[in-house]
Amino acid sequence: MGIDWRVLAFAVILTGTAIALCVIAPMLQSLSRDVLSLLQQGGRSLAGEGSRSRRALAGIEIALAVLLLVTATLVTRTFLNLRAVNVGFNADRVLAFDVPQPTSRYPDAQASQVFADRLLPRLSALPGVERAASVLLRPLWGVAGMDWAVTVEGQSPTDARQNPLVNLEAVSSGYFETMEIPLIEGRTIDDRDREGRAAAAVVSQSFAQRFWPDGRALGRRLQFPLPGSPYDRQSFIVVGLVADAKYRELRRNRLDLYISSAQCPYPVHQFVVRTAGRPDAIVNAIRAEVRAIDPALPIDDVVVLRDAVESQIANPRLVAFTFNGFAVTASALAALGLGTLVAWQIRLRTREIGVRLALGATPRQVITTVMSESVPVVAAGVLAGLSGALLLGRYLETLLFEVAPTDPSSVVLAGSAAAALALLTSYVTARSAARIDPLAAIRAE
Repeated sequence: MGIDWRVLAFAVILTGTAIALCVIAPMLQSLSRDVLSLLQQGGRSLAGEGSRSRRALAGIEIALAVLLLVTATLVTRTFLNLRAVNVGFNADRVLAFDVPQPTSRYPDAQASQVFADRLLPRLSALPGVERAASVLLRPLWGVAGMDWAVTVEGQSPTDARQNPLVNLEAVSSGYFETMEIPLIEGRTIDDRDREGRAAAAVVSQSFAQRFWPDGRALGRRLQFPLPGSPYDRQSFIVVGLVADAKYRELRRNRLDLYISSAQCPYPVHQFVVRTAGRPDAIVNAIRAEVRAIDPALPIDDVVVLRDAVESQIANPRLVAFTFNGFAVTASALAALGLGTLVAWQIRLRTREIGVRLALGATPRQVITTVMSESVPVVAAGVLAGLSGALLLGRYLETLLFEVAPTDPSSVVLAGSAAAALALLTSYVTARSAARIDPLAAIRAE
């Protein structure tokens, strides 16, 4: 990340313009008005020259603070919701990597399968390695994947065309145990599922619920295209049901369909290794085992799976941090603006307040009188901000997860926080009015 000179120039120009406007506007006003008469008039009444514009500015500041507070609350809840998502596997102490294989020496899936069959026992024998397996596309490898059309037994061609695409994964024996994906029913892919044996499939819970609402998935048959394979459009028998896992994103479940890598016509050369200690500590040992089989092969896309999971919430975390920063800054500016407005009102009403105190008004009554002028400004600002948040909520939908843009609790929380901060600022500033010396105030001009 770096600072773009155009962005920097824009920020400097915008800041300079804001400063210039804040300086020029009151200067022009002072040049075109009799300041002494305005101050004397203001000393008898709160409604001095320019009072409406000051109220409007304070109200706008409060409205913007509320708008940003609502947004910050929503994106923060989105981040927390994503962080709490069950990815369906245990990402702790798992290292994933790829072994790219040139087609000149590994021309087909069978050649890749032979390599995997040689590598996996060597990986499992490494010190600190608990399990190892291969997979067509590891979890959270990317947003792309193997979207596959599927037809379940008993469906007509018309119904089959309405089926959603499923996420096809080819895995080796021990994959579910390595990833600790819970087995719900039946069995997982194992060494029995080799080429020449009956075609076996394992489906996810969402897959089973979509196609067999009665909950009976085991023993069901399904077909899908596998060009170049003897299993192309042959019936696969569902032998197991496993929990859903997140393969491309955290925001939604896909319909996962698992087959054996030995029955898949596509090369499988990604691997996952579960370790007893730090996963990144065995990278060199893994590289040595790969070279022992084929010195020309590198290892690529090496990633600790926990880091891959955390990277999925990196952007929501940044968005939440940014909007919270904006919201805090806007709230501080709104509080400062309202406090300045109240202080200016007190300054204009110094003689009036002195007379009230001299006639027996209590400090509490003075504070109430001063604050009564702030409450409408706060109320108008909060209502305007909430209205703006509700109107702009639909533009936030792409950023949110499991929270509605008009979520009542978020809206109420943000509005209440802004109102409480504004009223507290007004109260703290208004207390200075109760400490005015009546005699000094009456004599003041």
